[in-house]
Amino acid sequence: MLKKVTITGADDKIKQQDLLSIALKYPFVEFGVLISTKTGRSRYPQISWILDLDSIKEKTNFSLHLCGDILSNFINGINLEDLIGKNVFSIFNRFQLNFSNKFNKINLNNFSYNIKNNPDKEFIFQTRSFSEPLIDEVKDLNNVKFLYDCSGGRGILPTEWIGSDVYCGYAGGLTPENLEFNLSKISDVCTADFWIDAETGLRTNDEFDLNKVVDFLQIASKFIKKENINECK
Repeated sequence: MLKKVTITGADDKIKQQDLLSIALKYPFVEFGVLISTKTGRSRYPQISWILDLDSIKEKTNFSLHLCGDILSNFINGINLEDLIGKNVFSIFNRFQLNFSNKFNKINLNNFSYNIKNNPDKEFIFQTRSFSEPLIDEVKDLNNVKFLYDCSGGRGILPTEWIGSDVYCGYAGGLTPENLEFNLSKISDVCTADFWIDAETGLRTNDEFDLNKVVDFLQIASKFIKKENINECK
């Protein structure tokens, strides 16, 4: 059953208080924040904006999605807290690793140490064929979870959803218009609790659309476990 809904892609144009207002109404929401070395672009907020999330973190759930060189450095053994700064690190409980096929010369021992060295943080892996060596290295760790997104972050619906009997996430092409149908399909193949992640389908003219976010969460609330309706963190 649906446990959490991750809404990804808010940036500097969005007020933190708007996110808080949504979280108070839909406490099962988690806002996914993209971070890369090139901040201040659409979908990639400035570090100062991210730091301001600290003021609402007690009533709002956040995950940090590592991209580009930040992810590459983390994979190759640089401590995550050093990469993003202690104050940024403290805001987030979940970190998603947004893989691309550009990574090579990976030190698997250093990478797995980075995951093991942060047992109180959860790390989300997008399942991609070229990331299999990384997944094999950490798949048995309790703080590692998997996100099934066959489109690789391109926002394309799969022809069918992957079944699972363990807690996992699903993403790819979800919109307010198709969410109810696809949540029913996911619920049919996933016998465990799961979360969903949406980004592309909640934008208008490539801008984060708060109205679409609210519509999406209202539909998702029909599928949320009752004990999670008032859950935060």
